[in-house]
Amino acid sequence: MALISDMHLGIYNDANILKRVVEKINKEKVDALLIAGDLTYEPQLSDMKKLFAPLQNVQVPIYVVLGNHDCQRPGPDIKDELIKVLKSFGVHIITNKAVKLNDITILGLGSLWAGDADITLLDKYTTKDNLIVLTHNPDTVLHYQPNHYPPLTLAGHTHGGQVRIPYLYKNMLPIKGDILWDQGLYTLQNGKVFVTSGIGEIGLPLRFLIPPTIDILELY
Repeated sequence: MALISDMHLGIYNDANILKRVVEKINKEKVDALLIAGDLTYEPQLSDMKKLFAPLQNVQVPIYVVLGNHDCQRPGPDIKDELIKVLKSFGVHIITNKAVKLNDITILGLGSLWAGDADITLLDKYTTKDNLIVLTHNPDTVLHYQPNHYPPLTLAGHTHGGQVRIPYLYKNMLPIKGDILWDQGLYTLQNGKVFVTSGIGEIGLPLRFLIPPTIDILELY
C-alpha cells in the first residue's frame, strides 16, 4: 500500500504537487492508496475541485481519513465541501468506517483534535480481522484500550518535524502525549504504529532535512 499524509493543499501547495505524487504512485505496484488526513491548508472553496483533480488519475482505490486542518482545527469551514469534492473523484472517505482490502480490514478513525475519533469501534474486531487502523494523529493510539490494540496503526500529522534542526525540532512536534512521535515504525507493547512524515507544510513554506515522502508498505 502507498501511504501519504499532510498534503496541505491551499496556501502553499497546489494541484501540481499532487499531480507529481499521483504519477509516482502509479509507477508503484500497490493495491491501494491510503491518505492519513490534513489534505488541506485553508484553501479557497472555489479552488477545491481543481486542487484535488489529480486524484481521479490514481489507478488503485483511495481510502482517506480527515485531519484536524480538514475539520476546522484550525482552519475555515471546508469539511463538507472537501468530502463532496473527494467523492466526486471516486475517493472513499472512511472516517469511523471500515473497508475490506483482500484479507485485511482497514478501519478509519476521525480527527482526534476535532473530537471525531470513535475509538469504541475497535471493540468490534479480533485478531482474525487482520485490522489496520488509518488515522491522522498518532496520539490517537494513546486512547486505545489495552485489550483492543490493532496489529498496526498508520498515521501522519507530525511532518517529521518539518524543519529538522537537530534536537530542537522535537519540541515543535504537534503532539500532546508522552510518546515523541516523529516518523517511521514504533513498536508498542500491544501493536505497531507507523508515522509518515507527509508531503506538505504549514506555518513556513519549507521543509529542512525532511523531504516530502511517499511511503510504500508491504504487509506480510
